[in-house]
Order: sequence, then C-alpha cells, then structure tokens
Amino acid sequence: LIEGQEERPPVFGIIAIHEGNEVGEDAVRALHDVGCAALLTHVAVLGGQRFFVIVQGTNRFRVGEIDRLAGTPYTTAQVHWLDEQDGDVSAVELLADRLRAELTACQEITGDDEPEMPVGARALSYSVPLVVSLHLADRQRLLEAPDTESRLRLGLELAHRGQPSPDGCAVP
Repeated sequence: LIEGQEERPPVFGIIAIHEGNEVGEDAVRALHDVGCAALLTHVAVLGGQRFFVIVQGTNRFRVGEIDRLAGTPYTTAQVHWLDEQDGDVSAVELLADRLRAELTACQEITGDDEPEMPVGARALSYSVPLVVSLHLADRQRLLEAPDTESRLRLGLELAHRGQPSPDGCAVP
C-alpha cells in the first residue's frame, strides 16, 4: 500500500484454458482470447496453502502479448479492455424481459431461487451461467458476445436448449 492512496480490493484477470490443463505435464498450451477482470470479494483460508475465494466479474478484456519474462508464477499479459455496447436498444429490454422469464422458470424447475435476477439488461445477460448449466465453450461464447443484445439472444438460445436437469435448466 502506497502512503496517501486508498486501499483497493485486489483485482486480477481470469481467462479460460483453451488447450491443456491447469497444472502438470499437460499444462496450459493455449488460452482463450477473451477473459474477465475479477474483483476479490471474499477469501477463506482452508489450510495447506489452499483458499476459498469469491470474486465478482468486472470488465472484459482481450489478451494481447503474453509477458514470458514477468517472473511470476502466473501467466502475465498485456490486455486490451473491451467496450460494453448495448446493441439495438429497442430490442434489449424485450430480450431482457424474455430472458428473465426463462431464467426464473429454470429456477422454479430446479427449486433454486438463488441468485436473484439482476435488474439491468447487461448484468442479466452475464447471469445465464449462474442459472443454466453450461459447458465452458458456451460460457466463453457468452463472454465473447460483442454486445448486450447478442448476449441476451444467446442466453435465450442456451436456456431453451435441452431439457430440465437437476443441476441446471438446460442439459448441453
């Protein structure tokens, strides 16, 4: 902490592995292009150098150049922040209302009333994986969608796909 500056909660980037594994011989060979900044909101020490962390996604980014000389145990890269566009504003509220209804129906089917549906269309468009069981590829498609309208349309498609299951509304 630098004297005279406010203490800020830790923020770090999260990006999904495209090829490889987190650790071991078959470690990360390729990452997805788009990730998300994560604001650390809660930490619990589990022991043995293990932690339980809860984060809140903030801004999306596209990975630029990987810094292989950073000298950290973590992948370090230059990132380019992605603007958050709405798309067709006249369609966004209608799509948000439809998606909110679909996600609420999923919650009723599964008996899960958490999380509460976000009010804003943009936040709602990012909340689909909290309600619907999705493979990584579909979660990544949502993250990479260029605007709120596209994310809402994709969220509706993903919520409709498949039949209800105990761990989510759609079975991929």
